[in-house]
Amino acid sequence: MGAIKQLLPIRGEPSLVFCLRRILKASFAQVVVVVGHHRNLILPVLRDLPVAIAVNPEPDSQMADSIRIGLGTLRSDISGVMIGLADHPLILSSTYKLLRIQHEQQTDRIFLPTYLRRGGHPPLFPAALLGAGKKAKPLKEIIAANLDKVERVPLADPGIFNDMDYPADYHRLLSLAAAERNEDGGG
Repeated sequence: MGAIKQLLPIRGEPSLVFCLRRILKASFAQVVVVVGHHRNLILPVLRDLPVAIAVNPEPDSQMADSIRIGLGTLRSDISGVMIGLADHPLILSSTYKLLRIQHEQQTDRIFLPTYLRRGGHPPLFPAALLGAGKKAKPLKEIIAANLDKVERVPLADPGIFNDMDYPADYHRLLSLAAAERNEDGGG
């Protein structure tokens, strides 16, 4: 995209911080942020947030490798793992919270959010299915091997598939963020 996506401003703060504030508002037991590229610029913006940091020393590796590294940072009592992406900053806190509550009620299920029947992010997995120390597998393979555990969760949140891969996406997200009601508390 030509810029460090995690540091692009949304409502006056880096998009990563904007995204993390929404996740943190959902009261997860632990939030781990995996950093790779540009970590020397990203780490300072995380300084005041109650998150654990994991470093992927090979940032050009697959997302599954970053997930494996993040899993190694998790506390042993964590039963579920939500895979949040920094380039989806407009997911509502209420979406994160609903997924967390769904997991607390059914810890053996994979929860996949949907909006208008279209899937998006963030998925939430039982920690045992991802398994710290296991060979990293793409999430699609884990889902395909466990279709009997998948629960699609209909949501009223288009943020689940609004990402910012290109400059036009970022500008669209800025317009959407400006139009959002402040009720969500993200920024």
